[in-house]
Amino acid sequence: MRILAPYCTLNTRVVRALEWYADDVEFVYTGRSRTAYWEAIAERWQGSEDLMIVEQDIEINEEVVAEFVNCPEPWCVYWYTGPPCLNAHSGVKLKESLGCTKFSAGLQYALPHEKISPFPEQQSWDIIDGRITKMAMFSGFTPHIHGQVRHFHQFEVTLLPSPSNKWRPYVWKNLAKGAYPSAPDQGVRVSEGDPDKIIIDGSVLENEV
Repeated sequence: MRILAPYCTLNTRVVRALEWYADDVEFVYTGRSRTAYWEAIAERWQGSEDLMIVEQDIEINEEVVAEFVNCPEPWCVYWYTGPPCLNAHSGVKLKESLGCTKFSAGLQYALPHEKISPFPEQQSWDIIDGRITKMAMFSGFTPHIHGQVRHFHQFEVTLLPSPSNKWRPYVWKNLAKGAYPSAPDQGVRVSEGDPDKIIIDGSVLENEV
């Protein structure tokens, strides 16, 4: 099973968990363009082996990889809480997002990436999870929920006027703590001497917060 860890910023707890529990994880920097996230997924969506995705703000535990490897279901998910503006109540459970998920080789073969997002306007990072979910369900697949993982995002809702002149939650700002500056991919590890620092290709990144 290939394990993809796409990121624009990094968190020491996320990296440390991947070091401990996910052998051969592939850290891929996806901040170069709006479509870089989808390109990283599509490159690995070949139908030859299972694909696990762990997003930059998700801390996995010791059970996740083993459960994904041993589960025969084609689409596996660990849920996590999400932004309050997706729901009338805060802390909505995200059970179909890409934060911590596995897509089997069989699912990929049945649903080639060319069918998921064939046009550039369908490949932006902020809608690609919806595209994959929509096309997977349209093809007869449903997510198999395993458990919960920790999500480090904190969201601040900004109220903006809607076209109907009613105020509603419209956008949110990421206030994630422990985030690090953007950096090139690969060579990601937590400093042995200081667990609050991340080393990427030899360069030490200090915590911004």
